[in-house]
Amino acid sequence: FVFEYMDMNRDEGADPITITVFNESGKPVADARALADENSKSDTISSGMKSLTLDVPPLPEGVYTLSVNATRDIFFRKIHTTQQKLIFLNALFLGDEISYRANPKPVRFWTMSERVKMQTRHSEGVQDVVINGKKQSVTEPYAFYIFDAGPSLVAVDVPKGDLEVFFSGPVAFEKNQFFQPDPLMIQATTKIEESGIHYILSTYVSPRQVGPWLVQTVEVETPELFFDKKAWKFTFSTPEIESLKGNLKIKEINVKWFRSPFAYKDLLSLFRL
Repeated sequence: FVFEYMDMNRDEGADPITITVFNESGKPVADARALADENSKSDTISSGMKSLTLDVPPLPEGVYTLSVNATRDIFFRKIHTTQQKLIFLNALFLGDEISYRANPKPVRFWTMSERVKMQTRHSEGVQDVVINGKKQSVTEPYAFYIFDAGPSLVAVDVPKGDLEVFFSGPVAFEKNQFFQPDPLMIQATTKIEESGIHYILSTYVSPRQVGPWLVQTVEVETPELFFDKKAWKFTFSTPEIESLKGNLKIKEINVKWFRSPFAYKDLLSLFRL
């Protein structure tokens, strides 16, 4: 890989880059680093085009993850690679070109993410995007907008760039570069039938219905619980409950503690104290 990039120097501080390669077991197998330039000011004077090469000796065939650690000041302009398949995960910041380019360059990417979340930080970044042929509007800066996308592979067209995009599935900038190396991740918004899922293998046990309430029993070893200030603590996770306009009502929580039976030998440990 050869990464062509610019340091935009919009924020104060150094802007080094580290790119680490992980194998399918999650172990690092190579890295490449670029030191920060001499300009650590927020003077908006860009560094000009630079390049960082990631050259790894022959690796076994498989799927590898490239973790890019860089600040928001680093804009990657081009990525050169001999790899046929290349996807991006979790989030992308489509560069803010509207502040210095007369005609911002439109961006198209492909995704199977069921939803995409977008925001712009500039009033000039307000725009209409097209997701799977349907127009969606980002109408004000510093506000998050959530749009339906997948579950099939769809195109997302951004006319101005200048968007931070968050997604739950892979993204590719070319349709023929897209691939799905991991099993489909079940999200709160996953449409099981439309996703082509026929079976889910899990140890999860559905709650039982008792009148209008659902009742669930969970067994947890105390070492697995978070212990703080002489109390065990736990939380309820309700993914996407706000965006789905749902709610969770808890009638009661019953806790039962179990320990191994008491024996006479346990008295000896008390007397030793």
